Formats: sequence, C-alpha cells, structure tokens
Amino acid sequence: MSQAGMVAFYARVSSDQQAKRGTIESQIAALTERICGRWCPCC
Repeated sequence: MSQAGMVAFYARVSSDQQAKRGTIESQIAALTERICGRWCPCC
C-alpha cells in the first residue's frame, strides 16, 4: 500500500541585500534537494 503526503516549505530573504544576491533561489534548491532525497525518491 502506498502512502501519499504533502510537503510544504517556506523560504524568505531578510534584507534587500539578500534579495539582490539571489539567496532565495539557493534556499529553495537546498530545501527541494533535502525533501526529495529524504521523502520523495521520485523527484
């Protein structure tokens, strides 16, 4: 039997400087890698 679930994550930048450096993209990439590697091997 398969168990399905939902995962949500939250990423944000704290300053204009972080926004300009594109840290939100690196946060999303790291979160996606972590989630897919641990809970969703199909990613």
